[in-house]
Amino acid sequence: MDQSSLTFLDFAGLFLGLLMLGIGITLFCDWDWIPISDSDRSRGLSLDLLKKQIFSE
Repeated sequence: MDQSSLTFLDFAGLFLGLLMLGIGITLFCDWDWIPISDSDRSRGLSLDLLKKQIFSE
């Protein structure tokens, strides 16, 4: 494929696709296997609470 045939729309589509993939992996994977300390947990919302807030509306 010639480089001159790549357009801005190609790059925009690739960027949006990777962004959607990243959001999907973040929301739909189970991240509970990663150990977090109590201080880290008390500092902010957990991913489970954030998912409940997003999907309850």
